[in-house]
Amino acid sequence: MGYNLAKNIMKKLFGLLIIASLILTLSSCVGLATGFHTGYSNYSQSVAAPFDQNNFVVVKRVEGEQSCNKILCIGGLNDSYLKESALSNMYKNANLTGSQMIVDIHVVKSISFVLGPLCIKTTQKATGTVIEFTGPKEDIHTQNVKITE
Repeated sequence: MGYNLAKNIMKKLFGLLIIASLILTLSSCVGLATGFHTGYSNYSQSVAAPFDQNNFVVVKRVEGEQSCNKILCIGGLNDSYLKESALSNMYKNANLTGSQMIVDIHVVKSISFVLGPLCIKTTQKATGTVIEFTGPKEDIHTQNVKITE
């Protein structure tokens, strides 16, 4: 009788362990990312600025990230929302001041399969370079232009 009681308790504990593992695996806090990873750049930005005048300094590199999970290909967020959220997080992390701007912006998308195709984690990461303009090399302000007749 003691053997059967211990066996039933072990079965219940094993069942609870399986259920808890599934809940943790299928939640948004998945840390067991294994499997296939891809990455590609799907966004870049060009800036029209006078970079040939050598009037700026590179301040730092910044990044922002956004992720979502799809369970059995259901749920999650669309790619454009992930990209815009990653860019927004990058700008928030940059803490731009004065005459600073972000150039050389790239967004990379990566996909991770967790426990095979049961759970797919999609992450978009935006990176860029913060530069600060130190002033024009030549004085190009209109108030300093003299009109001669």
